[in-house]
Amino acid sequence: MASIGLITYNWCQKHQLAADFFTSVDSTSNYAKTLMNDPLENHKFLHVVIADAQTAGRGRGSHTWISPESGSSLLSTWSFRLTRPPQPVTSARAGIALYNAATKAWPQAAFSLKAPNDLYLGDKKVAGLLLEAIEQGPHIRLLMGLGFNVLKAPALDLATSLRSEVDEELILSNWEFFLNELFRELQMACDQLSHLLSSFDCERLLEALNQYPMLQKKYTSIDADGSLHSGLQVINWRDL
Repeated sequence: MASIGLITYNWCQKHQLAADFFTSVDSTSNYAKTLMNDPLENHKFLHVVIADAQTAGRGRGSHTWISPESGSSLLSTWSFRLTRPPQPVTSARAGIALYNAATKAWPQAAFSLKAPNDLYLGDKKVAGLLLEAIEQGPHIRLLMGLGFNVLKAPALDLATSLRSEVDEELILSNWEFFLNELFRELQMACDQLSHLLSSFDCERLLEALNQYPMLQKKYTSIDADGSLHSGLQVINWRDL
């Protein structure tokens, strides 16, 4: 079976992006944090940490990210250098970046977005983003932890893999295109930290969220700051 982590690392090398690859690590996020002790690290716009397996992968809150078979998923942390602290809208931008990249690479798959940053295929989770801003003196880095079940999923009822809907050959042939789009989208999200969402961004985000099949009540609109409207209820993105 192909190693998604190694393929992704080779893509980083091809594009001259700083990257580290491990066959196994406790957490790509934990390792990315240790890199900040190196003064040279803060001069890098992006550093990607990739692993074939994690022994202590993190999810939101107290959740953990359970790894399926080694090499079958993208287990990564994308550490971006920022010029200013991220705003609440940054999380919304990251979520739509992942959705946009996936739908462009595999338009035949029924992707949707569950707020704040979980990517679904049908009624099961296929990928998730976890954002964390780290400030060290004058330096700020945004760590985007991305787990994506590509060829296999862990043995959980609510988990699935991309291969459940897309042929493996098509997944692998379009993987580099997906990474190109993801990098471009995430780079734009970091460049637009202080910008409100455009009307197009809001429409795209609304479409992605309302396609989530388990959503009990559809969102009626999204404000430029990422606030979600559902009937008379207003939900701030930072409260999700």
